[in-house]
Amino acid sequence: MINWPLETYWREKHSIFSEQDNFAINCLSSIFNPSSNSLLFIKEVTGPLIEDLSSIHGSIIITKPEYRSVVKHLSASNGFVFDDDPRYKFAEILEPLCNTVSLRGTFTWNEKYQAYLGKNVSISTDVYIEPNVTIGDNAVIGEHVRIFSGARIGPNVKIGANSVIRENAVIGGWGFGIAQKKGFRSIRIPHIGGVSIGAHVEIGALSTICSGTIDPTVVEDFVNIDDHVHIAHNCVIGKNTVVTACAEISGSVNIGYSCWIAPNVSVINGISIGNNAMIGIGAVILKAVADNVVVVGNPGKVIRMNGVENP
Repeated sequence: MINWPLETYWREKHSIFSEQDNFAINCLSSIFNPSSNSLLFIKEVTGPLIEDLSSIHGSIIITKPEYRSVVKHLSASNGFVFDDDPRYKFAEILEPLCNTVSLRGTFTWNEKYQAYLGKNVSISTDVYIEPNVTIGDNAVIGEHVRIFSGARIGPNVKIGANSVIRENAVIGGWGFGIAQKKGFRSIRIPHIGGVSIGAHVEIGALSTICSGTIDPTVVEDFVNIDDHVHIAHNCVIGKNTVVTACAEISGSVNIGYSCWIAPNVSVINGISIGNNAMIGIGAVILKAVADNVVVVGNPGKVIRMNGVENP
């Protein structure tokens, strides 16, 4: 859990650029969904983002000193902390407030489901749960979901109707978000965003889908994920996509609809793969992939167009 401090804490501990004195911070937010009374960091301030930030208040925003004049007008309603490395500063500020072990929650044996459940777990009708399953705090399990033996469902995970979670899959475990800065020690960033899994999804045995940092990692409807697949934090896997065995999808990757990701593919963090793309076996994807192409090799190269499908 995050132990949010008193309103006066922020001025006492940090140099804040603002017309406000106190801040009632009670959550984290991201640039994709900024919210009031939150702590967030911004690496690059753009025009559209300025417009989004104009609608929030009481937040503490960490960004680079070069943007001081750009955000000055927002300091009437929000506070700013300036640092050359906003992500590292975010981790540094959050570390003393966050008990990362407690983010796992506590589990209690549930006789009805023969599973260990966290707090505020919602399980719909006709859900089948095999032995040795744990389901974390605030998880939501939809109708007719099947969860096989040994699966681990983390906190803040939502699983849509008619989905299957196979043996020993880990959904919503900690993402591997490590803030690094030259000359300073590494700091683990807590991941509280959870995972949102759509309807009619299958997650293979021994696969892992990591929790989003702040917003959820997303697996849309009708996605099929094979065994031994790793999907890192903050990814989005589009509707009707297939990800086959031993593929590795790094953090913040956006995969479009109706894609085919072949065995042993590796995708570098932060890029997009277009709709109806086919990625060949063992390909290493180091840059964005367009719609309707077939990519093979290391590094991945387009070899031909793929047939067009609707989502």
